[in-house]
Amino acid sequence: MSTLQQLQMFNLVYELGSFTAASEVLNISTTAVSKQITLLEQELGLTLFERSTRQLKITAAGQDIYKLTKSIINDANSLQKYADHLKTDPVGELHIFAPVLVAEYFLRPIIKKFTAVYPYLNIHLAAEDRVPDLTQEHYDVLVGFNEEYVAKHFSHMVAKPFVSYHRILCASEEYLKKHGEPKTIQDLSEHTLINHQLQLVDDPLSDKFKRVIQVTNSRSKLNAVLDSLGIASFASLILAEGFKKSKIKQVLPKFQLADETLYILYRQTPFPEPKVIKFKDFLLDLFAKTDPNTFFSL
Repeated sequence: MSTLQQLQMFNLVYELGSFTAASEVLNISTTAVSKQITLLEQELGLTLFERSTRQLKITAAGQDIYKLTKSIINDANSLQKYADHLKTDPVGELHIFAPVLVAEYFLRPIIKKFTAVYPYLNIHLAAEDRVPDLTQEHYDVLVGFNEEYVAKHFSHMVAKPFVSYHRILCASEEYLKKHGEPKTIQDLSEHTLINHQLQLVDDPLSDKFKRVIQVTNSRSKLNAVLDSLGIASFASLILAEGFKKSKIKQVLPKFQLADETLYILYRQTPFPEPKVIKFKDFLLDLFAKTDPNTFFSL
């Protein structure tokens, strides 16, 4: 028997007041309980109980050991319960927050795969292009914010990177046929930039364009590009399938905006909920084993 188990037994004997009561809870003999306490005393070099035929009395040293170990024992019990819980399938509700295009093109196929493995977990996905106020709103996990936003808004949370990509400029074939394809950065001065007011990543080239059309979210931004209204920057992963279908075309392919990494975030607690750990592990494992370009399509 480990020292931790002996300490758990010691605490139980003290709290119940006798070897007999502890043996009944543990479903072992009184002699076995007494033997383990004796072995613990020998290991510590301390007398924890004064034994007599009438009563069991804790010593001053025993009281000190109890005080020192009570929180440790409680934490060990909590850890064991948590470990046991992790072995079971998560149930209940998982609340996820993600930017709009991340939700539609990253998470939609992932959630489909995840719910096939864990069918008793209900998913609530909030897709909005904003930073959630976690003092007023409850979300179990946030998915799809880059390192800049993690550092600025979520430094108090656990942040795990799950995919890296680069941003690119793109436009529809129709737009480029009508307005011409820019060959240099300077050529952007003859073109229109599509941007949205709450964009999570600023376009460093915004001052290079002739005009800017502001839309309210990233879905409207993508629709504006597909409707041939101008040029915009997007994560390369989201538009991979769009290129294959010739709906859109990369503009200035030799010019790449900075690479970025997306994170999954959750609250920092001693024992995160199993549903959070299961989803986090599922997401990380999936991207570790699969080409992310295969997830997304327009």
